[in-house]
Amino acid sequence: MTNNKLHNHAVNTLVQRYVDTSFTAHSRRTSFVTVAKLAGADDSKVVNQTR
Repeated sequence: MTNNKLHNHAVNTLVQRYVDTSFTAHSRRTSFVTVAKLAGADDSKVVNQTR
């Protein structure tokens, strides 16, 4: 674990390689935010997680 962030292109490549080529990093992030908010997650925690 490091404090370095993954570049969005690297995340997209990983998602398409290990999940499905029809998914993108953006679609996974959007789904995460939707599910988190439906579960009652705090906005600041969701924002912090998706930076």
